[in-house]
Amino acid sequence: MVKERRIKRFSDNTGKMLGAVALLMAAVLTALLCDGLIRLSKECRTMSLKQYPVSQEETVDRVVYTDHLYYDHGFVLRIPPNTADPSVLVRNLLDDIPRYVSADLFNGIVAYSALICTVAALFLYGLSRDDPKKHLLLILLTPPVFAALIAGLTWGVSALCGLRLPFPSGVGSDFFFIGLLSLMAGSCAVGLLLRAAPHKKIAAVILIPVVLFLMMWANKEEKALFVPASTSTETVSMVESTGAEERAAAGREAAKDDKALSTVLTALFPFSGCDLWLVYDDALEISRWGVTLIMVKNAVWFALATVLMTRSRRKLRRRRAAA
Repeated sequence: MVKERRIKRFSDNTGKMLGAVALLMAAVLTALLCDGLIRLSKECRTMSLKQYPVSQEETVDRVVYTDHLYYDHGFVLRIPPNTADPSVLVRNLLDDIPRYVSADLFNGIVAYSALICTVAALFLYGLSRDDPKKHLLLILLTPPVFAALIAGLTWGVSALCGLRLPFPSGVGSDFFFIGLLSLMAGSCAVGLLLRAAPHKKIAAVILIPVVLFLMMWANKEEKALFVPASTSTETVSMVESTGAEERAAAGREAAKDDKALSTVLTALFPFSGCDLWLVYDDALEISRWGVTLIMVKNAVWFALATVLMTRSRRKLRRRRAAA
């Protein structure tokens, strides 16, 4: 009994420490995002106040948004020669920047939160150790609340700097909601693993580098989930050589292998779909089978968490009744 109490106390202390680390990571993330937005707002203000002369040569200027972690988005202003009113082009670019940056910001928060939620997993378990239903509720609520708090803080800072960011629209909005659901599904998987693991402290610590590694690996392979946004038909008059034909065949085989690996990773990795925006390209769009696979994977983890944690609750009630 004394040994069990010591183990429980040790696990509780570890969970609190990891919870504090997760909060520190969230604070650092928020500070980095805010710093990137403040720098961008200063560059935009400088560009808006600059007087671009009418020139016989093309004038080029740029501003950069970076979150100091992954995103580094440059916005280039090109003023053609002899443009009568360069201020119109400047104003159009400055009007477009918040829309693109908001998609980077919101989707970046979701992607980065996968690791932070994994770090905080043992703390959430400690808050609801004997109540699986409460644990499930915490798992499902923490990602959206967490993302909303960081997004709200960064949005407030950007607004104070004069850079009013709208909520993402179009593709940015779609990827945000897919990523948020994937983040919740991944958190369900981590929570189930912790409840099942006999040595929860060790499991919680090991999961952190494992999730980070798999996120980085999956990010490289998720490109295969995308297809060209617009397909063009090319007519080939002749094949120059057998070697060219063989290289084309080898390329098709490599693409098949990439798609197969991507499919396996997407189906098996609970957090897959969180970072789709990181590999998104304007010339690409995610395929329907890719979206379907991610949503089915998310639904499976939601169902598993609901069924297994509800069953655990019933078992606990029977055990208490028997005692």
